[in-house]
Amino acid sequence: MNLSFTRKKTFQFTVAMVAGFLFLSAGGHAGEKDSYLPYVIQWNTSSTTYFVEMGGQLGDARAASGAWNYVGCNVGYQVGGTPSAYCYVHDGSTGIGSCSSADPQFVQIVSSLKGDSFIQLTATGPIGTAQGATCNAIYVSNSSSYTPKQP
Repeated sequence: MNLSFTRKKTFQFTVAMVAGFLFLSAGGHAGEKDSYLPYVIQWNTSSTTYFVEMGGQLGDARAASGAWNYVGCNVGYQVGGTPSAYCYVHDGSTGIGSCSSADPQFVQIVSSLKGDSFIQLTATGPIGTAQGATCNAIYVSNSSSYTPKQP
């Protein structure tokens, strides 16, 4: 009996089994779906300012049963001015948050949003004024696990 041949075949069989197992187990994650409805969390950081964290997934906000669930951002520019971005979130009840920024990197990131993007923002603003909040940070994620925006 040729032991070299037997060991080689056993090794090949083992590799084939491991590869097959990995292939089959990878299918367990196929079609993963995540849901992120809009949310707004706001609290006062002093007697004159507040901090807000807000976000959600655009497709989930669109598909939500309530008419007042929305998440979005706009980018605007006026000749002679500076491009700016404005983002807003409404969680379907009383949570409303918005912020703006003219930071070029922030504007560029907002411009990358897709219909199935997840966004998360933080902002600070003055209490009791119409100035609105200034966006401090943005996180954007695009994934096949997010709900695509439907008409």
